Amino acid sequence: MANKAFYKAYKTRESKDWEIHKEARRAFKKLLRRSKRESWYSFCSHIETVHESPRLYKILGKDCSTHVGMLHLQNGEWTKSLKEAYEHLLDVHFPGCCINKMPMSVGTDDGRRKWIPSVNWSVAAEIVMEDCIRWAFSTMSPYKYPGEGRIFPALLQKGGKHILTPICKIYQASLACRYIPKIWRNMEACKVTFIPKPGKMDYTTAKLFQPICLASFL
Repeated sequence: MANKAFYKAYKTRESKDWEIHKEARRAFKKLLRRSKRESWYSFCSHIETVHESPRLYKILGKDCSTHVGMLHLQNGEWTKSLKEAYEHLLDVHFPGCCINKMPMSVGTDDGRRKWIPSVNWSVAAEIVMEDCIRWAFSTMSPYKYPGEGRIFPALLQKGGKHILTPICKIYQASLACRYIPKIWRNMEACKVTFIPKPGKMDYTTAKLFQPICLASFL
């Protein structure tokens, strides 16, 4: 409407048409501001899922000054490089960890059968059920980054009728035998990112960062 009034005023060059154009433009700006406020209010009031809230925080709280930099060590000194800072973060958040550059074997160490302790399969069957696994798969975003396993959640969602029963049995066996498969414990294949905790004055200590690890979806 405002553009139409502008073109008319531009052709006629009359003052009354310019006044109509200015009035239409003021009404347009007023309506635009009101529409933005209503849209923002509607968006904030309908945030229900988990992935929408972090996205909103990322938009509002983006600050380049909170990236990992030099950190203050416990002995009073400072880290001298970014590599040393990340090693300090790993040592604080994952005590006792070590950087292992050797490839991890998936099988047993000596090739012999491992001893399996006495188990309670009935308890495991009560805790891990196919309905629970199906619900967990349905809550995942279909095309989130799959990590080193290259298994997108969409594969688990679409192929649930074929893989749900085997996966349920694997989970039950893992719980009953108190054993986690080595491939799921291979943290070398997982990328750890340190996220700054919001609302802090400075980020010079390791405790002000929280680790986020993208492991296998299974």
